Amino acid sequence: MSGMVWRVGLLALLLAWGPLWVAEARASRHLPCADYGEIVRLLAERYGERPAALGLQTNGWLLQLFVSKEQRSWTMVSVSPEGIGCVLAAGRDWRRWPGAAEAKGPDV
Repeated sequence: MSGMVWRVGLLALLLAWGPLWVAEARASRHLPCADYGEIVRLLAERYGERPAALGLQTNGWLLQLFVSKEQRSWTMVSVSPEGIGCVLAAGRDWRRWPGAAEAKGPDV
């Protein structure tokens, strides 16, 4: 339960950073958005989350999944070409699907 409290606190912190809020991200104006590097730093420091997967969205934004194997938490972030990240969803009890096939493609 305390992990969720921290996650809500992180989202509140991101919302409070007025200078980092980006008006150009109109499609995600109700999401907590900030500089992508800051989001990466906070996820690593607070939750031990590291990038685990990514994909290119049809709108040109990058969709990135961060996970912590130790805490089994996860966060989904959408990143604009300008480097602004928006937290789409977050949760706990992350598990890899047993027997899931690995996608073939270049390693990132």
